[in-house]
Amino acid sequence: MYRATLAAMSAFALTAAPALAEDADALFAQGQRLLEEANALFAQSELSQSNWTGGEARTALRAACELDHIEACKVYGQSMRGAAFLGDQRSMNEQYWGYGHACDLGDGQACLELGDARAPIGMFPARSTPENWTAAEAAYRRACDEHQIAEGCERLAEVLSHESNPNHAAQAAPSPASALTWDEADRPGTMRRLFDASLRSPELEPQARGLIAEEVARLAAASTVENGYGPLRGFITESMGLVNSYEGDENDAARGLLHDSIVQGTEGAPVAMPRFLYNWIRPGGHTGPDRPRPQQQQR
Repeated sequence: MYRATLAAMSAFALTAAPALAEDADALFAQGQRLLEEANALFAQSELSQSNWTGGEARTALRAACELDHIEACKVYGQSMRGAAFLGDQRSMNEQYWGYGHACDLGDGQACLELGDARAPIGMFPARSTPENWTAAEAAYRRACDEHQIAEGCERLAEVLSHESNPNHAAQAAPSPASALTWDEADRPGTMRRLFDASLRSPELEPQARGLIAEEVARLAAASTVENGYGPLRGFITESMGLVNSYEGDENDAARGLLHDSIVQGTEGAPVAMPRFLYNWIRPGGHTGPDRPRPQQQQR
């Protein structure tokens, strides 16, 4: 009964046509007022009235969102959570649309909320489909790279390294001979191949490091104090998502490769890159590629 009622509410929101205000701000105010009334009625279990008022609210909010009112888009997406959680596909699609439109309009928090809605991980995960994994990655990447939201970077790394992510699983390692090239259209896949190649064949580590360092140099040249070192910081977050998919000694080796590639790639950058961006990556006891490792003392 509860699920059917919520589904009916979302359906009504897309079909009802109450008299609406003419501009986005007025629509947003009308939608918020009606939504508050709907929530109050719902709390009193007056479901039939709540259906009507909630439907009017969603119709007003959607209309305001279509007029590019960012807050209306976000509230509209939030209003779909209940029915979406219970599996109503139409409500899910509307939730994605609301958050997505606000994200496209430049709201970083909406990008983060879109990622949360699409991610098949977390307390209330979305369905584990390739589309949701890919959409979650894209939304979190925008929150991280475009808006420099730390949570977006952290969640992007978690999604990229998750063992259930088919995009991660599809990044099978080719032979070393084909690994040591850089594919500009598939940076995560390239990094995966370079990590795997250097782990399987240590003699390839300098070549892998050189390729990664070239990409780091390109990103460092575009990183400034004004943009919060965003291009390089986003690369580090993305790469650490891959590094964290390795365990034990392989994790240490991948961290060392990434750290040394960043050190090499940032040398001579137009703006000196602060070391706090990458010093934390370095694994304990790592001495760098060109420095001799300390000899163990004879007992």
